[in-house]
Amino acid sequence: MDNRSVWPTTKDEGIIVGVTAFGLYAETHDFNASNMVLAALPPIITTRKNPAKKVYILKYPEIHVTYDSVSQAVQDIWNPKSAAWSMSAAAADIEYDDADALKVNFVIHLGQMRSFPGYSFEKLANRDGYLRRDLDNQLPAIIKNATGDSVEEQFTSCPTILKPDIDVEVVTTEVKTRMPNTLIRRAESQLFDLSNSKFPVDNGSDVAILVN
Repeated sequence: MDNRSVWPTTKDEGIIVGVTAFGLYAETHDFNASNMVLAALPPIITTRKNPAKKVYILKYPEIHVTYDSVSQAVQDIWNPKSAAWSMSAAAADIEYDDADALKVNFVIHLGQMRSFPGYSFEKLANRDGYLRRDLDNQLPAIIKNATGDSVEEQFTSCPTILKPDIDVEVVTTEVKTRMPNTLIRRAESQLFDLSNSKFPVDNGSDVAILVN
C-alpha cells in the first residue's frame, strides 16, 4: 500500500460527495462561474465537529446545457460503476478498494442564478415545465404518464415535486451561522430559459443537494 488515501467503502469510514456543474449557457460567455468553483474544490476535506471524519469530493465532468446531457448525467451520477466518478477519484490520486463500493452519499449541483446576488439553497426541483429549447435547439422527449400528465420520458415514475432527503432549512441556517457576512437564502427551484443566447452572467449561485 502506498501513501495515497484509501477510498471509503461505508459511511462509517467517510462521506462521499459528488459535485456537478453546468458548462457555458451561451457561446457569448467565456466561462461558467459554478464550474470554476467546482474546479477549485479540494479532493478531501474534514468536518469541524469530527476532524477524523473525512469528506471525499468527486468532481463530475462539465455538463453541457441540454436536456439530453442532463438526463444522461442524472442516470450516471447514481451509478456505482460510473466512469466519471472513477476518473475523478483517479485524478485526485485517491485509491478505493472495490469499484462496486464507489457509492456517492450526496450529490451537490452548483449553478448560477441571475436573480439573486448571493447563494441560494434550493428546497425542491420541478419535474415538469421545461418547455424552452436547449443549447442544441432541442426539447425533452415528452410522453403521457399513467395519470395523463405530460412528463419527460425517463422521469415518468418521479413525483411532480422532487425534494432532497435532508433538511435544507437546517443546512441553510448552519451555513448562515458560519458565514454571517454572506448573503444566503433558501429558495424554490426555478425554470430557466436554457435557449436564450443573451442569458446574462449571473450575480449569484444556487446549490441543489441530492441524497442517495
